[in-house]
Amino acid sequence: MKSSSTKTSKAARAAQAAAGTQLPFKHSTIAFAIMCALGLPGAAMAQSAPAPADSTSVAPPAAPTSDVVPEVVITGSQIRGVSAAGSKTVVLDHDALLQTGYNNPIDVLKTVPIVQGLGYDDSLHTAQNGQANVQRGSTISLRGLSSSATLLLIDGRRIAPTGNVTTFTEANQLPVSMIERIDVVADGASAIYGSDAIAGVVNYITRKSYEGIEVTPRYTHTHGFDEKGASVVAGHSFQLGGLGKLSAVFSIDHDERGAMLSSSSPFLMQNLTPFGGLDNRIRTNLASSAAPGNIVVAGTTQNPTLPGAGTFTWYGVPPGYSGTGLTGASLLKNQPNLLDAGYYTDYLPDTRRNQASLNLNLQIDRDTKAYYQGYYNRRESTTLGLVQPTATLTLPASSPYYIPGVPGVAAGAPETISVSFQKDVGRGIIPLGGHVIASNAGHTLGVQHDFANKWRAEAIYTWTNSHTCANCVPALNGNIDTVKLQGALNDGSFNPFSSTPASKDVLSRFLVAGSDQNRVAMQQASLRFDGPLFSLPGGMVRAAVGAESLYIEQARASIGIKATSDTIGAFGSRRINALYGELSVPVVGEANALPLVRRFNLNLAARTQRYSDVGTTSNPKVGFVWGVTNDLSLRGAAGTSFRAPDLTDANVTFFSSVSTQLVANNANDPNIPLSNTSTKQSYVLRLGGSNPALTPEKAKNFSFGGDYKPWFVDGLRLGASLYQIEYENQIIGLQTVSSSFLASAANRATYAPYITPAAQPAGCIPGNRSTYNPIYAAAFASPSLSTPDESNACRLTALFTARNTNAAHTTQNGFDLDFGYETDTRIGHLNADLNATKILHNKVHVTASAPETKDLDRINTPISRRGRADIGWSDGPWNATLAMNYVGSYLNDLPITIGGVTQPKAQIPAWKTYDLALSYRVAKRAGWMSGMRASLNIQNLFNRNPPVVLSTNNNAAFAFDPQSANVLGRIISVQVSKAF
Repeated sequence: MKSSSTKTSKAARAAQAAAGTQLPFKHSTIAFAIMCALGLPGAAMAQSAPAPADSTSVAPPAAPTSDVVPEVVITGSQIRGVSAAGSKTVVLDHDALLQTGYNNPIDVLKTVPIVQGLGYDDSLHTAQNGQANVQRGSTISLRGLSSSATLLLIDGRRIAPTGNVTTFTEANQLPVSMIERIDVVADGASAIYGSDAIAGVVNYITRKSYEGIEVTPRYTHTHGFDEKGASVVAGHSFQLGGLGKLSAVFSIDHDERGAMLSSSSPFLMQNLTPFGGLDNRIRTNLASSAAPGNIVVAGTTQNPTLPGAGTFTWYGVPPGYSGTGLTGASLLKNQPNLLDAGYYTDYLPDTRRNQASLNLNLQIDRDTKAYYQGYYNRRESTTLGLVQPTATLTLPASSPYYIPGVPGVAAGAPETISVSFQKDVGRGIIPLGGHVIASNAGHTLGVQHDFANKWRAEAIYTWTNSHTCANCVPALNGNIDTVKLQGALNDGSFNPFSSTPASKDVLSRFLVAGSDQNRVAMQQASLRFDGPLFSLPGGMVRAAVGAESLYIEQARASIGIKATSDTIGAFGSRRINALYGELSVPVVGEANALPLVRRFNLNLAARTQRYSDVGTTSNPKVGFVWGVTNDLSLRGAAGTSFRAPDLTDANVTFFSSVSTQLVANNANDPNIPLSNTSTKQSYVLRLGGSNPALTPEKAKNFSFGGDYKPWFVDGLRLGASLYQIEYENQIIGLQTVSSSFLASAANRATYAPYITPAAQPAGCIPGNRSTYNPIYAAAFASPSLSTPDESNACRLTALFTARNTNAAHTTQNGFDLDFGYETDTRIGHLNADLNATKILHNKVHVTASAPETKDLDRINTPISRRGRADIGWSDGPWNATLAMNYVGSYLNDLPITIGGVTQPKAQIPAWKTYDLALSYRVAKRAGWMSGMRASLNIQNLFNRNPPVVLSTNNNAAFAFDPQSANVLGRIISVQVSKAF
């Protein structure tokens, strides 16, 4: 992995050479008229600051010293030929992407140490608000400051986000075959790009020039799943009559990944007792029940046989029972019929993905170019699982299947039952994120014209959209209408204890269809100018100015999904108008170099944006590059950044929830008693969701670093960067962290403003709100997109007010290292690289009144040490690389409770894995194998298991931490490319 300051790629050299190409001038008047026509909407639409479509350089000069304007642009600057002054850029070129063996950019970026795992992915976990990720999408989080603080671009342009209850930008927009390179600028960039660029920017640069056809089939295997796919890239340049020279590149990719069952790894099973964890098949009065079912009876003392049952006693119905003629004496006390949902539930969904990209560049004459860039991405994923009710059900005495004489159940009183539909429907589509159809598309039209004074005008119009059906669940699957199910139990049409499957006619009454869809449409247009102003002794002063505007609208409609209430007509929109300017000043250059100041380039940038709903914000940035000697250069930058609340953050019609939660309680607060003494958990009522009072987040960014290439060691480079981010007014979804409100006495004090202890009266009746404590009666009446389960309402101990809020203040600082060495030897070319990051401090005030906490190297917080080191060898057509990935140790301070005893906090060891990449490339004009490349990639070469982590995260559902490790084991990928 090499930074942008290391060396210029072949693509960059070709682009620089192409800048001098001369074409006839006769079409410039027509082309300029087209550009002006396209520029008309530029005063009314678009926000992002796009790089020109031919941006391919990975190493532009930091300070141009002549009046020759380079044709290329790098991420982080609006001025051609000027780098993001003072900001280190990590660049993964196409060869580096292929060498990882991954086909999607999110997996590639996980190998970059500054990318933390505190974002979304498509697995079945709920940490870090993962439960809200019903789209099963993937995000990027630079420095662990949340994925919403990282701006994702394609060719310098924004992408329409997606989101039902939260908004995020899907990171897997393009396959690796369509990407020329990926730029990562881990520094604030709101002065250049506007909102969201607090932690940094990730920019996918697409392939825009290619001659011929490249076909690439691939196959991946690991213990849990198989994946196969293929891509085709085709490109050609030709004279388009009298209109000019047209270059076209078209790409298409298809990928199929089979589902990974949770039973593929013991870390994912419900019964985690082999790891010293809980048996999650039973959670108080809920369980993964097997046929013929169970009866549950509430009590007052801890169940001595089943720790997870709390104060409930479980009675198993004898196997083979037909549903009638049984009495309580025949039931099996504390011998429930259970199954492990891990054998039936997918951890990773079955996924089918189709993607396409088209780049057209028309060089009308030497001064004018028009271009089009389009992409399309469609993903369909299906997660199957155990179909079972998530609320308690009762069987009335009038039912023919009622079992009289159950101990603890009064004569004629309803009895609580627990059943699943595994015998009826087998594995079914789960209700939240079980069947997702997601599509994204983007179209960009642009025209640029170079004037005689070397200034360039560029007009760009971009339209992108996303459409997601996050819960497209057909009937006879996991979308359970519990009201209708209870009705079928009441009228006797459904036999809950039968060992034979129920008829489809009966099941269709309560296993119903539903869908939850969202649409986002975004239009942006811009008019920008850049070029030289005047000459100084140090070189040419260059500038860029522009005006942009963006309009975005988002809508959601949820119908029939029984885990949520119907939502029809949720809609939000905003318009953003922006002005920006940037100045590059070469104060010192070759002509006026001084001792210890061989060059000094200053970059000034500022941007102001006016929002239709949250006001106006202005953000400056200043950066410099100081060439101390020919070997040593220093750089630095300072600026401000911001992030406006997403439409779903602030609009309650998108997301508002009322839900009963069973949370870990180690607060030792007598006003919040334990509901389950064995596991030290308490029932609470949580209010979560959007907040219309939110205001934009703000940040101050500082960085300083240096790059050293000693003349006496050819091929050696040493780079280091210090940084600090002061992140203020940070929007946090308190529902994300509410499960740890009571995890300790310290947490209880920290989140005190959001916790209201309250006991239910002795006469409380579940479902009868008139008998509730008025605090809970009012809360249950609050707007909610989720239908609250009130079966445990009378066991509530506290109310959590956990809506989105501007509460957190984070100060993070640390340093990044980028070392490399390459040399030619008798056995071939050798290279070694080390990329590492160390977070020194991550100080957080969760609320304005909360004390400062050190949110670092603890579960759910950034891990301070991450790195990747590799050593490579190449000789002719052969190439081999061995890499080590390192994730540092951290503290599990959210331990589980077993048998009433809270387990000690545990230091989780560092996780080290190794990757091996082997490839062979056949030279051109080498017969029928000409242009062929074959590669073998093995991730986690030694099949290392993740560290065991038993925490209250994910409701203690896993025996590992999915934010810092994975359970995929050794992954073997084979890929063959053939160029024609």
